[in-house]
Amino acid sequence: MHNSTATGDGRFVAPSAGWWRPWRVCLAVLLACLVAGAAFTYRFNMLGGSLGGFDNDHYDILMRSEMLLRGEQPLRDFVDVELRGAWPALSYAVPAWAQKIGGRNMLSEAYLTVGALAFSAALVFLLALDLSRRWLIALLVVLLVVATGPKLYNYTKVLTLTLGVLALRGAVGNPTTRRLSCAAAATAFAALFRHDYGVYLGAATIVGLVARDAWAWPAITRHIGMYATITTVLLLPGAVWVQFYQGIPSYLARNMEISRLEEERTHLSWPVFDGASLFSVDNLVPFVYYAFWLLLALGALVLAVRTTASTARATPVERGVGAGLLAMGIMVTFFFLRSNLPARFGDAIVPVALLGAWCVGATAVFQARTYRLLAAAPTTALLVSMLGAMWIVGEVPAELYAGGLSRSRDQMAYRSAAVREELLSLPPEAWHGGEIAGTLRVARYVAECTRNEDHLMVAGYAPEVSVLARRPFAAGQSKMAFSFYTSDFDQRRALEKLERQSVPIVLANYEEFEEAFVTDYPLLWEYVSTHYQRAGVISVDGEPRFIVFAETARPPSGTDEEFGLPCFR
Repeated sequence: MHNSTATGDGRFVAPSAGWWRPWRVCLAVLLACLVAGAAFTYRFNMLGGSLGGFDNDHYDILMRSEMLLRGEQPLRDFVDVELRGAWPALSYAVPAWAQKIGGRNMLSEAYLTVGALAFSAALVFLLALDLSRRWLIALLVVLLVVATGPKLYNYTKVLTLTLGVLALRGAVGNPTTRRLSCAAAATAFAALFRHDYGVYLGAATIVGLVARDAWAWPAITRHIGMYATITTVLLLPGAVWVQFYQGIPSYLARNMEISRLEEERTHLSWPVFDGASLFSVDNLVPFVYYAFWLLLALGALVLAVRTTASTARATPVERGVGAGLLAMGIMVTFFFLRSNLPARFGDAIVPVALLGAWCVGATAVFQARTYRLLAAAPTTALLVSMLGAMWIVGEVPAELYAGGLSRSRDQMAYRSAAVREELLSLPPEAWHGGEIAGTLRVARYVAECTRNEDHLMVAGYAPEVSVLARRPFAAGQSKMAFSFYTSDFDQRRALEKLERQSVPIVLANYEEFEEAFVTDYPLLWEYVSTHYQRAGVISVDGEPRFIVFAETARPPSGTDEEFGLPCFR
């Protein structure tokens, strides 16, 4: 990246264009492979336990992958206006492909998600090294990215942002047709996972190309025009799909409505420090949040200084990469960091941390080592402090110990084998003979008391039940919670599908049934109250969790031994 011109006053020097010598390339690739292996083992060995170590939000994606495995598609067969419905819907298709290749179990999902995060970590290491030309900075950046611990279902954010930065670096470095095509492919790939990902990558790429060409509009128009054209062509099949099955205006409007509801549900107030115990662990979370913005501000300052300096002015490539990273970092920090911050830092860290690596790389224009160290000190100190905070917030030492990484090679291998065996048997092929606890008991009842072709309706939010029971969700509507899809139009469409499907039982959230279902979905509740009768309650961990409604027109074939509830096999 660094090819700036030396000034001749002795303080600045042009970094060598040949920094990436063969031995450095070989060493970097070797270290990147080691990083990937360590990152994979660290996250994989954390799995196991309740729901296999996956969050129930993860199963929200998998329940729609289950529909794809049964030949259904979003918009055509079930409603999906959560920024993922365009064909091919990669958020659901990629896990479905993994299941086809690796088997219908959670081990396939673990290999996919943990593997994607490990691959991203390797790329982050290489990108940070290219941007900073500092081995220790590259290691610091990748440790920070891994320590933030993104949720496994958010591997899509980490992967697409990392590929987006790689594509940005390539396109801005030399905007040839091939490299602009790669940037367009990365943008389209991201948009098909979730549409806003494509917006972040597209905006960052455009900003980078504009900054690179420094308002030389013929070049800017040519480069952006080519990039936009190729991106549009790649996304055209998805747009045709949306228009045919729903209509683009309606689809966009409904996506915006769902996004508004989600923003209200996860709204973030400004984190506040506890002044009474300033150095407490609780203050680390707001510290990391504001450190994100401070690092972005530092990046903006370095970019402004290097762009307007009379000596050692930033090259077009430095300018473009820095501006693109800054734009991407601002957008993802603003939109990704919402409530429950510790679980969300990992979603936005990649462009922000790589901007820090870029800031350190910008100090390479100083010939004197002292100048370079002083100039890089603020960014380095901020990255180190963020890593230290996340080391504590993310309980990294405890995870390293539990996974065997900080104990011995044998303990690490033993833990990996135990996790693999546990995930390979989830969901169980046969439910009897093993210890079943938590919501797995509910999934067992559904799996053993309904047929494979039956649909399951859940009035509430429990996506793991459908996935672990291997039952498709009913009414063409994956969520009956959070006030999603509550309009008369949505409910009437759900009723049309419900009347054509075999749905012997309905599970309703015990605590939120009256407020969240009866009130928000009156038409669906009217149908349930007319065609179903209350059969009993299932408790989970000693607390009532689900009300079970059984279809009145269908005589049960027997009674479940554990719960005493009707069976319909």
